[in-house]
Amino acid sequence: MGYAEGRNVEIEYRWAEFQNSRLAQLATELVRHPVSVIATIGGSPPAFAARTVTTKVPIIFYSGVDPIKSGLIQSFNRPGGNATGIAALQAQLIAKRIELLNETVPKIQVVTLLVNPTNPYTETETQILFSGARTLNLQLHVVKASRAAEFDSAFQEAKNIGTQAAWAAMSAKCQ
Repeated sequence: MGYAEGRNVEIEYRWAEFQNSRLAQLATELVRHPVSVIATIGGSPPAFAARTVTTKVPIIFYSGVDPIKSGLIQSFNRPGGNATGIAALQAQLIAKRIELLNETVPKIQVVTLLVNPTNPYTETETQILFSGARTLNLQLHVVKASRAAEFDSAFQEAKNIGTQAAWAAMSAKCQ
């Protein structure tokens, strides 16, 4: 398209440092700047934050969960509002991951998932994982940590449960 940063386009960057509570403030800064478009990465939270502060500036998102179910858009054909983007639907791969875990460690019975309860992906991922675990007759336990300071107690909880395998969900980024 002939755009070159510094020549005929300016790009403003913002980073919330995995602190979702900062997203709306950063989006507000961009709208006040003003910008022509807001491109969000990091899933739905940045797109939701941008959508709460503007209905006029176009928002382009990348999401790992279904943007229709999450309420980000109305439909793929007609997103509605000012948000559009790409949905990788990565959450659906979680069911496959638990199948692979079961094949890799066939005698496994107790699995623990570390999640960040403040991330909107957590509920979707957990529901999918519970469904997959039930199908494979696995016990699934969820431990939560939304800040790095909570990891020690989350790992102790996983140990007390008798965890045989654990992993962090894609939404487990913490402060």
